[in-house]
Amino acid sequence: MHDGDAIYSVITGSAINANGKGKSLTMPEGDMQAETIKEAYRVAGRDPAEAFYVELHATGTKVGDPIETNAAGKVFSKGRDVNKTLRVGSVKANIGHAEGCSFLASLVKVSMMLHQKEIIPNIRFQKANPKIDFPALKMQVQTELEAIKPEMAARDGKWVTSVSSYGVGGSNAHVVLETAETVSDLIKSASVTASSDKKPLHLFSIGSLTEPAVGRWKDALVQAYDGITDDLTLRSLARDLGRQSRAYAARSFAVASTLDASTKFSKPVLSNSNASPKLCLVFSGQGPQHIFMGRQLAAVYPVFLDSIKENDRILVEKYGQESMLERTGLFVPGVECKLAANGVWPVQEVVLSLVFVQIAMVDLVRSLGIKYDSVIGHR
Repeated sequence: MHDGDAIYSVITGSAINANGKGKSLTMPEGDMQAETIKEAYRVAGRDPAEAFYVELHATGTKVGDPIETNAAGKVFSKGRDVNKTLRVGSVKANIGHAEGCSFLASLVKVSMMLHQKEIIPNIRFQKANPKIDFPALKMQVQTELEAIKPEMAARDGKWVTSVSSYGVGGSNAHVVLETAETVSDLIKSASVTASSDKKPLHLFSIGSLTEPAVGRWKDALVQAYDGITDDLTLRSLARDLGRQSRAYAARSFAVASTLDASTKFSKPVLSNSNASPKLCLVFSGQGPQHIFMGRQLAAVYPVFLDSIKENDRILVEKYGQESMLERTGLFVPGVECKLAANGVWPVQEVVLSLVFVQIAMVDLVRSLGIKYDSVIGHR
C-alpha cells in the first residue's frame, strides 16, 4: 500500500485435502470439506467466526449443495455472534461453472468485493433447499447488493472472507482472504482527504519511438483518463508510465494532479544520442529459401563464398555429413541447383541453407568494416 500498489485482497491461509475413496466419484464428503476450512483458518491464524462472507463452490445440485453448505455452516456458526449472520454466495449463479477456472473466478469476485467494499448478490436465488437450515447455521444467501460495514470486520479491524473450491473425485481446497487495510485506516484516510484541499501532484512520464508518437500517446492518455481524480489510480498510472517510458528514445513528462486537456507536457526530447547507435543483425526463419539464394553475393564477394565453403567443410569433417554444396548445388556460381524451384525442400536442406547464408552474411558484413553489436537468428 505504501508503494501505491492496488491490493485487492491478501491471502492469509489455504489448505487442501482429498476424500480418498468416498461414496461415489461425484458425491462430496462434508466432513473432509469442513476439515479443509478449519485448516485454512488455522494457517491464517483466524477464527472462522470472524468471516462475514464465504464464497461457496455451490454447483446448484440437489445433493452436493446441502452437503457442502451444512458442512461449512457447522464450522462458521461455531462461536458466531447471532447478530453477525454469515453471508454466502457463488459466482456460478452469474457465469456458470468455469471448470478448472472456477476457483479463479471466485477469487476475482471476492477480491473485488473487498476492494469495492460491497457484497455482490447471488442472482436467481428464490427458494432455499429444504435440506439446508440457514437460520440454524447463522447463514443467509446474499440476494441484494450490500455495503460492507465496519461492524462486519474482525476484532483487529480487517474484513475476513474465504473461498471454497471442490473437484470431482474428492479434492477439496479453501483459501482465507482479508483486506490489507483496517476500519481505522479507512477512517483516517477519509479524514485526511476531507481536511485537505490540496491535490497531490504526480509525475507522468511518457515515451515512444519518435517525437510525433509521443504526442499521440499523450492525447490517448488524456482521452482515457480525463476526469479521473482517484489518487490511487493516478499514482499507479504514474508508476507504470515511468517504467514504460524508460524503454523508449523519445520522452516527455508532466507534473500535475490529474490528466486532462489542460495538463502541460514538456517538449519531447531524445534521451539517447545517435553518435553511437546500436546495430543488430536480425535474420528470418524458414521461408525465404530459393535455388538462387546467395549466388550473386558469392559471385561478387569472395569472402561470402569462402564462408559458405568453410561451413560446408565443417559439416563434412566435424559432423561427418555429406557435402551440402555437392548434394544440392546451392550457392556456387555456375553450378546447377538440384533442389525444387518452388522452395519446397526437405527440412534438412532448408535449415542448412539458411544457416550457411546467414553465417556468410555476418562474415561479409564484418569484412566490409561494419561493426555490429549483436546477431539474432531463427531458433
